[in-house]
Amino acid sequence: MPIFTKDDQRVYFAHIPKTAGSAIYVLFLRNGWSLSNVQTGLGKKRIGYRLNKEFGLKDIPFEGERHGFEHSLQHAPQDIWVRWGPFTSSFAIVRDPYSKFFSGVRYFWNVKRASEPFEDVARNKIKKLKRQFNKNGTITEPMFKPQFLYVAPDTKVLRFEDSWLPKLCAMYGLENQDLERINEGNAVQSSLSQSDREWVAKTYAKDFETFGYEV
Repeated sequence: MPIFTKDDQRVYFAHIPKTAGSAIYVLFLRNGWSLSNVQTGLGKKRIGYRLNKEFGLKDIPFEGERHGFEHSLQHAPQDIWVRWGPFTSSFAIVRDPYSKFFSGVRYFWNVKRASEPFEDVARNKIKKLKRQFNKNGTITEPMFKPQFLYVAPDTKVLRFEDSWLPKLCAMYGLENQDLERINEGNAVQSSLSQSDREWVAKTYAKDFETFGYEV
């Protein structure tokens, strides 16, 4: 998870995948904050390419210990990132679990399987996630991990659907900017089937309850 530092503030951003996270790196950097604990490549489809091109960032520093966490640092769950503190504050952006799940599937298709029909890739991906859930009782893949696992009790939570940008800017004295979307998958005309929606409702029940979304 990214750490933003400026003056006496050390802010933790609990970056939940597919919730506008990469654009927030750009927002804070443009406002004079430093950035650490982001792990990315420099390819044109990676946020590292943008950070290097606009800010000259090639080697982003890491603070703390990974403690065996093998995934991208910026998507560390709360039980990992809390060890990197203390922080003056932390924040997260959450998203309706239905749209977040579909966005994750769409991103996976766009990055990994764009040459194949979307419906086939989505069907196979969902089957794999269902097997993972049945085996482990939860989803372990960071892109699809339940959102509540990323936030601490005192984390300020903003909802993706509720004009989060001006609220975030007010919290940290940031200049409000129109941010283009980064790491967005190609648009596809599709949606979750009824059975898939029912599975999402069951699998992410705590996200619906914790963040006030309707099932």
